[in-house]
Amino acid sequence: MLPEDVVGLLSLLCERLSEIDDENPLAALRVVGELEAMASSIGSYVARRIAFEDVSDEAVAEGLGITEDKTRSRLSRYEFMDR
Repeated sequence: MLPEDVVGLLSLLCERLSEIDDENPLAALRVVGELEAMASSIGSYVARRIAFEDVSDEAVAEGLGITEDKTRSRLSRYEFMDR
């Protein structure tokens, strides 16, 4: 479950991004690129931290509410996004 403040921020971001898309699709695409870069950077950091702390795939999967296979895939994707 996501923290309530994050849910609110994501909702506002989605609304604003939709408005930007209506006004200027290229600007919206730039925003999406910035979000992807941010997710890559933070995701890579968190994936490395999880590996360093030796958190099991089972524990990560449970925390994310996904299968262990999907967990490994997600962590692997983040590991390679930062390169």
